[in-house]
Parts: sequence; structure tokens; C-alpha cells
Amino acid sequence: MAVAPSAGEAPPLRFHTKVLYAVGGTATYLKLRALSTFLVIFYNQVVGLPPQLVGSILAVALVFDAVLDPIIGQISDNVRSRWGRRHPFMLAAALPYALAFYLLWNPPADWGHGALAAYLAVCLFAVRFFDTFFELPHQALAPELVKGYDARTNLLAMRHFFMVLGGLGMTVLAYQVFLKEQPDGSGGVLAREGYVAYSITGALIIFGTIVLSTLGTASRIPHLTQAPVRKVTLKAMVLEMAQTLNNRAFISAALAMMFIAVAVGARNGLEIYFGLYFWELRQL
Repeated sequence: MAVAPSAGEAPPLRFHTKVLYAVGGTATYLKLRALSTFLVIFYNQVVGLPPQLVGSILAVALVFDAVLDPIIGQISDNVRSRWGRRHPFMLAAALPYALAFYLLWNPPADWGHGALAAYLAVCLFAVRFFDTFFELPHQALAPELVKGYDARTNLLAMRHFFMVLGGLGMTVLAYQVFLKEQPDGSGGVLAREGYVAYSITGALIIFGTIVLSTLGTASRIPHLTQAPVRKVTLKAMVLEMAQTLNNRAFISAALAMMFIAVAVGARNGLEIYFGLYFWELRQL
């Protein structure tokens, strides 16, 4: 597929712009750690839904995400606008992503299992949808900001640093501040009220880092690669996605990442259960 070149010679990417780009990685990993660590025990032990129902909704959401990713990526690759082909998606995701994250941890207290299951499904799908809406264009932006293997590796390493910082930092805050167990036994991961402040803080971080990263790299839009000038049809998009999915190297990498994600998610989700109910440990 031919891609239109960027408009003019791009000036070197300044350090502060690299940092502002990398900060955007915070949102996705914060969401990832929150869902894999606390979501199952929150909806099972705090809200009261059966664990098999929560697990089924999570599995369906993963399938939904797997179908959605190539579609959003394909659309982003072909969008032409005054804000380029990445930034409109990134900025549009900020507010609904943050709102969906907040709502996910604040379900109504007086609903039945069926209504709560539907609420979980809608909020979880919304979180994953808007995360994809931001994350895919944000990742695709990196090779357009800098050229060359070393420069791209440096930029993505910086992004990974903020990803780990966001996920790990928010988890530490959860255990030490929002969901901390008090000396009298109150609080902890089974106390519903702690998730209110946790969700508000997480939503604000998601919104702030997305907006900061989007606006912080907006000055580079005139120098980014533009989408090709062509008539994009649904058939052509499907064929291009099929060609990508038919690549053996891609399939191998995707399957490997799928098994890794399942293993990591299962470990994180069950870790709290083992600590609380098998080892009968207390939070410190």
C-alpha cells in the first residue's frame, strides 16, 4: 500500500516531546493492571456476582477486543484530517475512556445479578473500546515521530517506562492508600468505599495523560506520514486485514502474546484470592 510522504523535512524530535509522547503509555497499563488485579475480586466478593459469570464476561470482552483491534487500526491508517490520522482518535478517547473506567468501579448497589452483569459487560466493553481507540494510534505514532532503529527503540523504551510506572504506581497506591486495610480490620480490597477514590484517581490519570500526550505531540502533525489518497472500500479493508492476519510471523507472535496474556491475567486475578483465602494473609 502506497503511503503519502510527510509534509517537509521534520526537525529533530526534542526531548520534552519524547517525554510527552511516552507519558501516554501510562493510561493503558494502568487499565491493564487494574482489570487483571482487582476486577474479578471486586465484582465477585464485593459486588456479589458469581465468579463464573464475571469470568465469562471477561472472556467475551477479550474476544471483542481481538476483533476490534484490526478494525480500529485499519481505519486509523486511512483517515485524512487536519489533525493527521492518529491524533483525532487519541483525543476523542480521553473523556469517554476516563468516564468508562470510573463507572466500571461504581456499579449501582441495589441491582440484581442480571442487571449488574449487563452493567459490567457494557462498562468493560467501553473501557476496552476506548483504550483501543487511543492505544493503537498512539503506538502507531512512534515510528512516524522518529526514524531509525535506535531512535525508535529509545522512544519505545521511554514509553515502556511510563507504562510500568503507571501500572505499578497505581497498584501500590491501591494497596497503601485507597484499599489499605486498617489496624481494626476495616478497609482492604473487600471494602467497597475504597474503590470510589481509586476509580476517580485512575480516571483522572487516564484523562490527563492522554490529553497531555496528544497535545504534547500535536506540533509534529505537519511532519507525520499522511494517509494515502485513495478510495477506501470495505472489501479492500477486509482484504488488507486478511493479508496481515495470514502472515505466519504475525500469527506466531499473536499466539505467543495470547498465551502470555492469559497466564499473566490468571496469575494476577487469582493472586488476591490465594492471599486472602488460601494463605489467610492480611494486607500490610
